[in-house]
Amino acid sequence: MNTTTVTTTTTTVDRHGKPQVSVRAEIPYDLIAARAAELAAMRDPANWHPLIGSRLWPLDNDDLAEALADAEVTGEVEYADGQTLVHGYLGRSRGYEPFFCLRGDVSGRHVMVCPGMGE
Repeated sequence: MNTTTVTTTTTTVDRHGKPQVSVRAEIPYDLIAARAAELAAMRDPANWHPLIGSRLWPLDNDDLAEALADAEVTGEVEYADGQTLVHGYLGRSRGYEPFFCLRGDVSGRHVMVCPGMGE
């Protein structure tokens, strides 16, 4: 690993009059470079999932039922606050587009992210 050691010495003393210990830190340049490359890859639209950058659609109960009527739901995650994350693919009539939806089970208000909604 490519690191640089930085050593600093403080001139303060503790409550007993003893000098403070030197501080030694290693800067991991390899890890910093790897993280920078990872962030650059995340900013490249070619690496994005099909849902990223898609439109956000607010839905009521009827709209949600219609959207999910012939959808293939691949997973649901229930949360304690009465919301459920639903994900999968819309039906063939909507081009089998990927979607995810935050379903408000208590409020009846829902939000769906999907490229094929509204078409």
